[in-house]
Amino acid sequence: MDRRKFLQGSALGLASLSFEQVAKASASERVRVGMMGAAGRASALNQYFAANPNAEIVTIAEIDSARLGNTVETVTKLQGKQPKVVQDFRHLIDDKSLDAIVVGTPDHWHAIPTILACQAGKDVYVEKPDGNKIIEGQRMVAEM
Repeated sequence: MDRRKFLQGSALGLASLSFEQVAKASASERVRVGMMGAAGRASALNQYFAANPNAEIVTIAEIDSARLGNTVETVTKLQGKQPKVVQDFRHLIDDKSLDAIVVGTPDHWHAIPTILACQAGKDVYVEKPDGNKIIEGQRMVAEM
């Protein structure tokens, strides 16, 4: 088996686990998500999660308000509810009402929020690469 086939099979297996977990939730339950970032790749992630009927973007953390662009309006249109906007991502970590955090920041800002979110008991989706150094990846795995 080559690397590509192995990774494809692994991804399909992980995806099926996610769908099973969603299927077990009641129809009224939605995953309450905090988004870290609003521009670049994070803009696409905001649209994806806002369009997902099983998710609700509750809060978007973006340190630079000039980078928000039309993200808030797009999310509001897609999910029918306006998300709160904060500048400090630690509000996402501290918010007990959030189930998950999506880290859509530049690469050098992947490790710290991922580690803190795991320590807070939240599920995390982080874009690749998960870190810039091996030690960052090891620390993230240790917190899962």
